[in-house]
Amino acid sequence: MEPELNLHINIIAKPNEAEYEKPCTLGARGRRKLAFEESSERSKRRNSKELRKIGFPELIHATTVSLRSAGKTDVAKRFSEALETTPTGALRIRKAYSALVKNVSVPYTAE
Repeated sequence: MEPELNLHINIIAKPNEAEYEKPCTLGARGRRKLAFEESSERSKRRNSKELRKIGFPELIHATTVSLRSAGKTDVAKRFSEALETTPTGALRIRKAYSALVKNVSVPYTAE
């Protein structure tokens, strides 16, 4: 009697071509990226290193444009006024703000 040979042939189907094109996504690795406000002072200095290489007039312009696009036109106007006018412009604005804050009264409530 001869032993019986069982030959099982598994046919592997070729996967879709689209599956080959998908990048392998393993998820985020490493430390999570903190928001700028949540970072330490050292990280803020390191992350803003490239900004410090840009000239002062360009930074003033970029900041005022950003403030205007955020709808803060008064802040943008005061910012550019404080930095682009005379050296005493910022001091004048700070004194006016301090006087305004001192004159604001907080009403007492019945609580």
